[in-house]
Amino acid sequence: MTSARTVAAVFVSVLAAIVTVDVSAVLAAPLARSAELRVNAESAGFQQRPAVAASSAGDFVVVWNHSPDGAAAPAVRARRFAASGVAIGSELQVSETAAHARPDVVVTESGRFLVVWKQRESGQSRIMARRYQSDGAAAGTAFRVDVDPGYPCCEPDDKHAPRVMTSPDASFVVAWSSSAYVDSDYFEGYSYRVGTVFGRRVSSDGAPVGAELVLSDSGSGYTERELPDLAAGTQGEFVVVWSDSSFYFTTLSTYTYGYVRRFGATGSPTTAGARVSNGYQVSPVAVDTDAAGGFVVAWGLCDQQNYYGLPAPGCEVQARRFDAGGTVVDDAFRVSTPSGDGYAGGSLPTDAGYRGVDVGVADDGEFVVVWAAGGIARDSGGLTYYPGSHDGSGFGVFARVFSSDGISLGEELRVNEHTTGSQAGASVAMAGSGRFIVTWEGPEPDGQGSDVFVRIFGTGERCGDGSGDGQVSATDALIALDSAVGSGACDPCLCDVDRSGGVTATDALLVLREAVGQPVTLTCSAC
Repeated sequence: MTSARTVAAVFVSVLAAIVTVDVSAVLAAPLARSAELRVNAESAGFQQRPAVAASSAGDFVVVWNHSPDGAAAPAVRARRFAASGVAIGSELQVSETAAHARPDVVVTESGRFLVVWKQRESGQSRIMARRYQSDGAAAGTAFRVDVDPGYPCCEPDDKHAPRVMTSPDASFVVAWSSSAYVDSDYFEGYSYRVGTVFGRRVSSDGAPVGAELVLSDSGSGYTERELPDLAAGTQGEFVVVWSDSSFYFTTLSTYTYGYVRRFGATGSPTTAGARVSNGYQVSPVAVDTDAAGGFVVAWGLCDQQNYYGLPAPGCEVQARRFDAGGTVVDDAFRVSTPSGDGYAGGSLPTDAGYRGVDVGVADDGEFVVVWAAGGIARDSGGLTYYPGSHDGSGFGVFARVFSSDGISLGEELRVNEHTTGSQAGASVAMAGSGRFIVTWEGPEPDGQGSDVFVRIFGTGERCGDGSGDGQVSATDALIALDSAVGSGACDPCLCDVDRSGGVTATDALLVLREAVGQPVTLTCSAC
């Protein structure tokens, strides 16, 4: 007797022989491998400013600020996760007292991690760090990274926005901004803010190495160089980016541009700072490197910027690629897609990137840019906010993936599943095997505080693609059918296309319909 499976296999084989489907436009498009997951175990209060880092094995660490009411001085917390998104243990209280803010984290290949943050006590700020073992146990107490004096010209000094990277030898480099207000020699009684980006190397066992490094060299006079980011090269060298904001008294305007500079493994600069953004940049610059030492820089850009630092309609996210020698590979290109129609009879302006941009680069050069976007317009009464054109309610978090050649692998995708209120403060980390992790902050369901969320995505995978060749074909329908009748096995993350909790004949039929071009939506299980 001929089995049902045999008949189905013949049917699928015939279809495979006569049907050709063009799937080039969707190859390697990102696939959500988890649902939206809440990071913080304690829901009370405000969880803000998250950052994420991952190892190549896929496990990751999220750090954030915790404040009981959003106004009190925050403390720094962290939590570890397996590659599947399952939390490992409870929250870690990184800082032992409050008045700590803006944390960042990096994970070494062995799973150990270092957390850095700004600490403010008695009117002075410091840059602190704390090491952890791979099992989450603290490797000693917190230690100070910066040294006195702070900004050389004046007090009080404000050290802030620390960032950290790790080198192949598991040592670290920490970068931060140091700013202060000084009296103007242009307008009597007026002061302006100046700043410089500093850094310091830290050994693998948590000992600061050498003196502080002056990382920024752009601008002069009324210039604040701040909000750095940095990433490691192949032999301990590293690249630093920062924002350069210059204030012009003649026009009472501030113009901000992104700069990039490369350093050797000992911290000595190998290049001068070079401007990377072409227009009026309005968000911190972000950078990450691939396994060959090439790097990608991303930022938010607006048409113009006034004295108050508020964006005009028409903000967008841009990026630029560089090779391992620091040579520009291509001109700045747009990452965020234009908004739809509906505002003032024309296109709907957004503030894409105004509330932060981040970039992650895989070893093979594939990269993902994440940002927050909503809607903003200027009228005679000032600023008017309206629901974002994509998220539908305030701000939303978005991502877009590109190949190592800078080719977009699909349109931007919305990261957050829940859209009520505003989601922002996105951070991304590459997690090996074509996966990336995105974290952000968003409102609690009752509107009484905020939580930190995370979601896992994969590239090079497609829902229904059981064979893993980057496309959905009749062969994949047969693989799903084999799994359904017990003759084979298919990862439910790829073959449970109706989220029923298992791979069934219905899934095989849906995959087949997708393969032959029939209208169908495949929705894989969260993994």
